[in-house]
Amino acid sequence: MAIKAMEIEFGEQINPIRKLEKYKGVCIVNLAFRRQVSQAVGNFDVALNVGSTTRGAGNMEMFHRILAKGYSTFYDAIAFVWHLHRRRDKAFSRQLQDNGRSFGSYLLTCDRNRTVPRLEILHFACSRWLNRLLLRCLMLPGRLACKLVVRELLGSLQSPFAYREGYLQAQRLAAIFEVEPLVAAGGVR
Repeated sequence: MAIKAMEIEFGEQINPIRKLEKYKGVCIVNLAFRRQVSQAVGNFDVALNVGSTTRGAGNMEMFHRILAKGYSTFYDAIAFVWHLHRRRDKAFSRQLQDNGRSFGSYLLTCDRNRTVPRLEILHFACSRWLNRLLLRCLMLPGRLACKLVVRELLGSLQSPFAYREGYLQAQRLAAIFEVEPLVAAGGVR
């Protein structure tokens, strides 16, 4: 079985920027972890579900919390995952807008959970995500079509509103099911 450990080992101190960008190169389509890890980091954040107004990022945020708590992660190259890609331009464009919205919501959640200092999140969002990824793509034609970059940028600008609505939606669901509103987000208040 081809299992390899990622760069972060248990207990290793990582700087705040690495905590935010560790998602790079990681597509979290199947995620399994031990019960003790779930008990230590909490449940998935329902406000970041794909069906919520934030359009996703719950798996990325869970992965972030696992790394922030110092747990090791492993990649199994032989695990089979079937993933359908968007075949039409309109669907792909919508997916990129949703990616911008969900990633912005993920950063706002990291701020709310205080897993990374606020100034580090702001620095990361402005210098690495918006500037390097999105704005440079607009200035360097050929890497990605401008309209696709604009869609992700638009989604990122929608993320604060989607984030707020996602958490209000989670609170309404919590009231219906008679549970504490943020228990679903790992008990972070």
